Amino acid sequence: MRRLFKKLNIVVFSVFLGSFWGPSPAFADRSLLKDWNGDGQVILLAFGDSITFGVGDKPNSGGYPTRLAELSGVRVINGGVPGEEFLGGGSRRLINLIRGTEADVILIMEGTNDAVRRADSGALRAEFQKIINAARYLEKPIALLKPPSPCCDHSSIIPFVDSYSDIIGYLTSINDIRVVDVKLAWETTCQDRLNCELYNLPEGLHPNSRGYDVIAQTVLAALVGIDIFVAGGAAKLESAFNLPAGTIIVKPKE
Repeated sequence: MRRLFKKLNIVVFSVFLGSFWGPSPAFADRSLLKDWNGDGQVILLAFGDSITFGVGDKPNSGGYPTRLAELSGVRVINGGVPGEEFLGGGSRRLINLIRGTEADVILIMEGTNDAVRRADSGALRAEFQKIINAARYLEKPIALLKPPSPCCDHSSIIPFVDSYSDIIGYLTSINDIRVVDVKLAWETTCQDRLNCELYNLPEGLHPNSRGYDVIAQTVLAALVGIDIFVAGGAAKLESAFNLPAGTIIVKPKE
């Protein structure tokens, strides 16, 4: 189908001929890329901290939300706030956004700054469950992103980030919420996990441009229900969105 693109600062609109938004119809039943609120457009809200905001990316590149918009052809709002802690105000901000946003789906990636503060995993789990309950009550679809393990200068917080990723995996499973396994994408795609080239090094906390590519591609695959970690998953995602071969760089599990 032909697409008409209109670019704004960090969002890209795409209008498809006909009433269908999103990937090819083969993936329609599993896709979250739908006009859930019936306003005639599909909008995603990327919520999070500095990683969502795009710190570490090339100037004016906009992190993973801009890339996700370009890949999917739908509008993506960047709701990242650098330095935000989920337990230190982030969850309250998110509740207010869930109540008032025009977005059809909210993508949530928080916890890295909580790891820097060594936040209690039980408290973080309870707060995430509160968000899930609120989203369900307000009938707002959400997806939770599992943050990748940091490295290098921030290797000391790996146990905390990994424990939060485990919590997110557990909560998405028991609540039947879509999960985006960015942590696994890092593990399969990094050439050197101890000094992962997807990060700005030696800082090891904020992705570089290639890292933001990986996040966006992993999010897109999860949203439309394509397992990007199996052999042929990348090609299937490229086919669903008419992307040139080799666009998807996330590697499958061995």
